[in-house]
Amino acid sequence: MAQTTGTASDETSKQDAVKQDAAQNDDGNKLDGRLFRRILTFLLPYKGWVALALLGTLAVAFLGPLRPKLVQVAIDAHIVVG
Repeated sequence: MAQTTGTASDETSKQDAVKQDAAQNDDGNKLDGRLFRRILTFLLPYKGWVALALLGTLAVAFLGPLRPKLVQVAIDAHIVVG
């Protein structure tokens, strides 16, 4: 048999508290400055790796559209020619 520990009013008050917290935290900002600074403090020891990851991501995003052109050159200039 299942045993219940709370009443329906307890559950409703918990849900109301969660909704109230969400309403207080939703001030329309897309980026919370305090949270961003806190994340940066955790990333600070790894700043070299983070910079490398960002540069790598940008390089892959920039070079991605060149892939079809490289395949075209490989096929037209090297495979078809024989």
